[in-house]
Amino acid sequence: MFDINEGNKKVAELDILEAKRIEEIRNTPNMDLYDKKGVKRYVSPNGNDTNCGLSPSSPFRTINRALVTAREGDIILLERGGYWREKLIIRMGITLTAYGEGKKPIISGSPENGAGAEKWTLDYEGENGEKIWKFHNEQMTDIGGIFFDGGDDFSYKGYAAKDIPDCKDRDENGGKFTCKGNPEKKYDYRAELKNMYFFHKADTEFNGDFIATDRAVGPVYLRCDKGNPGEIFSQIEFNTKGHTIVAAATDITVDNICIVHTGSHGIGAGTIEGLTVTNCEIGWIGGSLQAYTRDEVGSSFRFGNGVEIYGGCKRYTIANCYVYQCYDAGITHQYSFRAKGDCIMDDVLYKDNVITDCVYNIEYFHSEYEGYVRTGKNILFEGNLLRRAGFGFGQTRPNRGGDGNIRSGGSSNPFRNYIIKNNIFDRSITNLVQCETQAEEYIPKMEGNTYVQGVGNGLCRFGVVPVANTKVDENVFDSIKNLLRDEDAKVYFVDNIPKYVFPVYEGEK
Repeated sequence: MFDINEGNKKVAELDILEAKRIEEIRNTPNMDLYDKKGVKRYVSPNGNDTNCGLSPSSPFRTINRALVTAREGDIILLERGGYWREKLIIRMGITLTAYGEGKKPIISGSPENGAGAEKWTLDYEGENGEKIWKFHNEQMTDIGGIFFDGGDDFSYKGYAAKDIPDCKDRDENGGKFTCKGNPEKKYDYRAELKNMYFFHKADTEFNGDFIATDRAVGPVYLRCDKGNPGEIFSQIEFNTKGHTIVAAATDITVDNICIVHTGSHGIGAGTIEGLTVTNCEIGWIGGSLQAYTRDEVGSSFRFGNGVEIYGGCKRYTIANCYVYQCYDAGITHQYSFRAKGDCIMDDVLYKDNVITDCVYNIEYFHSEYEGYVRTGKNILFEGNLLRRAGFGFGQTRPNRGGDGNIRSGGSSNPFRNYIIKNNIFDRSITNLVQCETQAEEYIPKMEGNTYVQGVGNGLCRFGVVPVANTKVDENVFDSIKNLLRDEDAKVYFVDNIPKYVFPVYEGEK
């Protein structure tokens, strides 16, 4: 019944397809701007912010300078091959796209390359060769991940995991961090850090109840027993807290941009209308703490999504994008069941994207709330290649499990005309698909999807809650036909998917 050979052949075919689609996305031509009536404003790393910015021969140097001068409907064009270390807030309906030749322009949330022996000092050396190093820049907001020696395609050879103490019994004088599971023991990073783990003591904004990690800064300590990390590695990048792009207006388009290295979201928005993200590459996103809290838990969840709308949305499109290595979700629209207020999610399109190695490649959740308008309609996920859910750096998280190529949570998710068709769901450590609702009429329609999963791993959690996990076993064909109701499904089997293993890389020395 389980033809593993056919499954392995399919995975090999998908490897080729993935590489082809990534190459296509990375080489998408510049946007046709003939129908755009706004003023074009050019930005180049070789420009100057005293320029007029109105032509490729007189460009601005920084994106934020272009945003200051822009007006509703304008187009900001970044020069291909350019690299900016900036974070942006877009407060009006503009188009952000590329011009020129070469690779997509890159916007990085990492404030600097941490390579260079002079940037690190030895903070502690233990009797057994333990070496903990302190980074010179103490002004970075909460770091979600540190990445080493990336190539031109951001294929990092390794990364450091974040060590997070609890944060209990704090007071106005600073209080203390305590060890996980042992609130009576004061946290000491010198004793707790494992090799290639880091601790960011970002606690400068403690206000009595929590540390707001979007403002808090402090020293970063990295255990690297092999030696000075700034000498070992040629590239060290930091996911600092904050969105790379905050979308805060109607009718924003982000096209043909590469977005990397931020501890929050690559593109983040609240309630918004007309957000379009096309032909972009978004990777190595998230891992920062939402906040340290003084409660029974003692510390908050980490987070970080490639593109997120938190709140209502209309005309929300993500198409032909390559999204990967997000700590949480690749792309998402969501609103918590705890949040009050009206929330309408209409006309959401996720189409022809390649999303890989995120904990949730696609995530959504939306809840009904008595007294408020909470609805959604016309949701379409079509033609997406979704692979290896839970395989990425997000599984350095302390709360593992629950990953999936699509994941909804147990919310009511009151969506009508919700269709999931012609997607490829290729392996997940937990479930391929998790689409839960609280009413039969909200169940999505599945059409012609391809399922590739390990024998014994999860197939889905699907339907009206409460829903049990359905595994890939001898009943899998009946499950797809009767539970998912995907009459034209294609199904392939591989060996049981192994648990994630954190890769420790210490450089070539």
